[in-house]
Amino acid sequence: IKIAEITRTQTGKRKFGYAFFAIDPLTGDLLHVEVFDKTGADSFKAFLLSLRAQGIRPRRIITDLASSYSEVIEEVLGKRVLHHHCLFHFKQNISKHLDDAFGRDFRIEKCERRLHLKKQLAKLIFDIVDHKSRKTCRRRYQDLQPMKEAYLAVWPKSKCVFDCLARHFDKIINARENHKVILTNNPAELIIRNFTQHYKTMAGFETIDS
Repeated sequence: IKIAEITRTQTGKRKFGYAFFAIDPLTGDLLHVEVFDKTGADSFKAFLLSLRAQGIRPRRIITDLASSYSEVIEEVLGKRVLHHHCLFHFKQNISKHLDDAFGRDFRIEKCERRLHLKKQLAKLIFDIVDHKSRKTCRRRYQDLQPMKEAYLAVWPKSKCVFDCLARHFDKIINARENHKVILTNNPAELIIRNFTQHYKTMAGFETIDS
C-alpha cells in the first residue's frame, strides 16, 4: 500500500508499505493488522511477536506459501503450532509452474502431446492433495514417484512442478482429517479484498498510523 511518509527510493519512486493481517478463519474476525515498510521474515516475526503480546497464541496457522514463515512461526510460537499451507495458493502455484514448464493452454493447443502431458500431471497432483484421507494422499504421492522419472525423461522442464509439490506436500496434507483446520485462507483473502476496495478509493495513506 502507498504511504506518503515512507521514504521514496533514490530514483524518486514511492516505496510501498506492507499490511499484515491476522484473521480468525472460523469467525472471520480481524485479530490484528500492522503495517511495515518492508516485507520478509523480520517483519513477519515482529508481527507475530505483536500478536503474542496481545495474548493471542494460535495453535493452528494457515498462510500462503512464503518460505520464510515456517521458521519464524516455530521460533515465536513454538514447535507445537500446526502450520498449514493454503490449498488454494498451492493450486495456483502448481498451475503457474505447469504453465512455465509446458506453456499456456491456448499457446500449446495444437501440440497435443504436450497439452496431454500437462493436463495429466495437473490431474495427478490435484487428485493427491484433494483426497480427504491423509493416508491416501501419502500413498498417491508415493505412487507418483516412479512416474516422475518418466516425466523428467520426456519433459525435463516439468522438474519445477515436482519440486513445488515436494516442497509443500507435508504442509498441505496436514489439515486432512483435522476438522479444526480450514484448508484455505480464503477468510483472510476476503477481508483483504474488502480492505483493498476501500483503500483504492483513498489512493493511499499519509502516515503508517492512518
